[in-house]
Amino acid sequence: MSFFRKLLVFSLLVAPLTTAHASEIIGQGTTRCEKFLKLTELNDQVEDTFMNWAEGYVSGLAFDRSAHGVEVDASIFLFHYSYDKEKIRQFCQRSPQSSYKDAVHHTLLELLQDQGADIGKDEQFKLH
Repeated sequence: MSFFRKLLVFSLLVAPLTTAHASEIIGQGTTRCEKFLKLTELNDQVEDTFMNWAEGYVSGLAFDRSAHGVEVDASIFLFHYSYDKEKIRQFCQRSPQSSYKDAVHHTLLELLQDQGADIGKDEQFKLH
């Protein structure tokens, strides 16, 4: 079986089968950190598929914020790829019951704050 076919099968197994609502997170972001860490121990290429989800999430968040007059440079997430992966892993190790989305969100917050972005009053950037 080709790598891409295996990846597709894996994605279908990992992604929860739920109905999406406008504000509902679907896909790999709903995976608990504990499971994410176990999956990446088994196959390090799995982490890249999770990072693909993370890039889409960050892009969507930036797009949503721009519609509300808040500019977010989503490209900083791409430029710090290795840093992001490590920060996400660290978050998941500290908070194994949190979701992968929370780990990505927390990492993005740290990056934005390190870049001097003023996100303090933006409710979208608060973790729920």
